[in-house]
Amino acid sequence: MLPKTTFILLFITFAVSASGISQNNLIEKGDEWNYYDKGLAPSTQSDLLWYDLNYDDGNWKTGRAQLGYGDNDETTVINPGIRSLYVRKTMSIENPEQYELLLIDLLFDDGAIVYLNGVEVARRNMPSGNVTYESYASTVGVENGISRIRFKRPLLKGENVVAVEIHQESDMSSDLSFDLGMEPFVSDLGFISSSLPLIFINTDNSADIIDEPKVGATMRIIYNEDGSENNVNSTNYHYNGRIGIELRGQSSLDLFPKKGFGIETWDDMNNDDNVELLGFPKESDWVMHSPYSDKTLIRNVLAYHYGGQLMKYAPRVKLCELIINDEYYGVVVFTEKIKRDKNRVNISKLEPDENTDDDLTGGYILKWDKGEDNELAWVSPYRPIPHISNETRYLYHYPKAKKISGSQKTYIKNWITNVEDVLKSNNYAHPIEGYRKYLDVNSFVDIIIINEISRNIDGYRLSTFMHKDKDSKGGKLSMGPIWDYNLAFGNANYCDGGKTTGWAHQFNKVCPDDYWVNAFWWDRLLSDDGFKQQLKDRYFFLRQDILSTENVMHTVDSLTQHMGPAVTRNFDRWQILNRYIWPNTYVGRNYNNEIIELKRWLTARLEWLDQNISELTTDIMEITSDGPINVYPNPAHDVLYFVPKGADLFKRIRVYSMDGRMAMDVVYNSVVSLKGLDKTGVFIVHVVHEDGSVYMHKVMVE
Repeated sequence: MLPKTTFILLFITFAVSASGISQNNLIEKGDEWNYYDKGLAPSTQSDLLWYDLNYDDGNWKTGRAQLGYGDNDETTVINPGIRSLYVRKTMSIENPEQYELLLIDLLFDDGAIVYLNGVEVARRNMPSGNVTYESYASTVGVENGISRIRFKRPLLKGENVVAVEIHQESDMSSDLSFDLGMEPFVSDLGFISSSLPLIFINTDNSADIIDEPKVGATMRIIYNEDGSENNVNSTNYHYNGRIGIELRGQSSLDLFPKKGFGIETWDDMNNDDNVELLGFPKESDWVMHSPYSDKTLIRNVLAYHYGGQLMKYAPRVKLCELIINDEYYGVVVFTEKIKRDKNRVNISKLEPDENTDDDLTGGYILKWDKGEDNELAWVSPYRPIPHISNETRYLYHYPKAKKISGSQKTYIKNWITNVEDVLKSNNYAHPIEGYRKYLDVNSFVDIIIINEISRNIDGYRLSTFMHKDKDSKGGKLSMGPIWDYNLAFGNANYCDGGKTTGWAHQFNKVCPDDYWVNAFWWDRLLSDDGFKQQLKDRYFFLRQDILSTENVMHTVDSLTQHMGPAVTRNFDRWQILNRYIWPNTYVGRNYNNEIIELKRWLTARLEWLDQNISELTTDIMEITSDGPINVYPNPAHDVLYFVPKGADLFKRIRVYSMDGRMAMDVVYNSVVSLKGLDKTGVFIVHVVHEDGSVYMHKVMVE
């Protein structure tokens, strides 16, 4: 039983030419229909099914819509108590080539399948696959909103038949309803094509999108993977199906009228459906960032782009244009939701009953963030700033708080607290028993580089994710994925967020009164000589190519040029250029000014880092290969031998891959095993003298 009927708008691409077309409705609401309500499915005629074009419905009943029973608003009352109703209507089309888009306005209760000339064009609230008279609608009481379904010229010259079957949700349902109108439709978006993918979302019954629960909708994506323009009237859909959509965000949700969205791709029964979208691997959970205070529109894209090159994984992104319920919404950033998946955060699945031994040790995803109270896992016993009431809060991300078992909660809390105990200890930098035993140091180095280049005001304290796999799969804690950089790259006028100078990781010194401050981890790591040297080596390696100023400027130019006229459309919709929007540091008169300022800021920031990152290192002297120690053999296989030329003493040996990542860090020994390296190739070996000097040797490992 449905308390109210439901309207579905279905776009079907048939015909609309640029020359004039009649706007007369092809089928009026309240028109006469032939219907079959005998409590069984219509019989076949030879090989013709009841919805085929040439099926003879001459012995069916005739009545005007609305057809149905039980709501007391029917024009034609049909046989009450039937499980399924079948209707047909014939219309004559003289010039089908005139039409390119048709709008079907469908009222139904509880489920419906629509056919045109024997071809299914819409299915709503019905299970997939073949259905019979006995088939039930998928759900009851769900608002099945607006959909867009397009086909190439399905109308024929002469007779055309629209056929619809309506199904009850159960035998207990007390009503059934049907009506349908069809007319030509012409888009009034004001543009024909875009270089960006076009996303059309139409919510069921044009319902408002709210912050939980998700509302049902239909999403169509027009995306030509060959890079050609995406035409708003294209029938070549990259995706055309059901979704659930809700508002998402924290501060942005309250502050900005341009909202972000969380999306689940659904099947016909509104269950999660893993699909490939925009070149991204299959999944069902997606996010659309809606840049508003970021008037460049690309800060998140820029950060995720480089995060994906530096780290094991960062959410894939695609700039798109969004249309909601036939109204232009603007440029959005379509991206992947952070979750455990082989193509996202690739850690082991953790079931609720995995509570012992290696099963219990992973995988987990945690975050430092604001979050809701029901997400809170625990509060660190170590305050970020001694004697001040700020807290470091750990939130569950995977498994969710409502799914994680008691044993799993206890394990991950104790494990993280033990890491914190080690970091706080005097022996925290010990190469075997110190923090390196527990942390994937490369990931910590890389997230520092991303956060410092972007001077992300939230980078170390909010929207900061970390994950741990099972011990049998390494078991160390890794930082990432990165998330939410719309206030980065100089776009925050508080706590020095707009400056090109200074360290983002020193947020606690700049804004100690902010409740959300950095965990003590970062300062502790950056007090270790080995960590600081690794950070410096990695940074300058990346500055040679991936993060060179030339490449960064090219990336900014490529992103902005790719958007083309979409930028103008976005700011026609959201007229915020030359206006202060919290927390802008800079207010440009136009979009070009915003991009010029972003490039100026980035250039100055990189120059400052180049000059000042050495402050993070110790008194390590110039690296040279002309030193007091020999390293052999070269090429090497299983071991390296270190032979001093004189009486010099050495304290550490560090091995780096050619991408600047530390592959090994051990106490000095005359014989060092290479079996711990996970690949062969060229490596740079640093031998650290007791006085801090570093002697570098290039070694081929086979």
